[in-house]
Amino acid sequence: MLKDGEKGVVLQRDRETYAIVPHIPLGIVTSDLLTRLSEIADRYRVTAMKITSADRVALVGVREEDVDRIWSDLGMDPGAAVGACIRSIKACPGTTFAGLGNRIPWGSVLSWINGIMGSNCRLSSR
Repeated sequence: MLKDGEKGVVLQRDRETYAIVPHIPLGIVTSDLLTRLSEIADRYRVTAMKITSADRVALVGVREEDVDRIWSDLGMDPGAAVGACIRSIKACPGTTFAGLGNRIPWGSVLSWINGIMGSNCRLSSR
């Protein structure tokens, strides 16, 4: 049995299947990515695709023997799943997508995000 966070998985309530959450910076997706996620969900018969509270897409109900193949087929990095780390970042897409955007373009934010995602956070011990 995999531990939470190992290979980017989170054990589900049934104690038999896992959820995996690919890293999708700023939640910006292409139709190709959505199609690939959908095809993989069908191929491996995952129970559900879920938009998480952090605006990420989770594939839920993944069998342990399928975890490595799914990651390989996705060609994506796992999102940080558990522990004291940076899991998601909310940001305005800036001048790249937002009509009212007046700040830096999305590409600049993306490079910053990719540099810190999954970084461990220091817990306060007050």
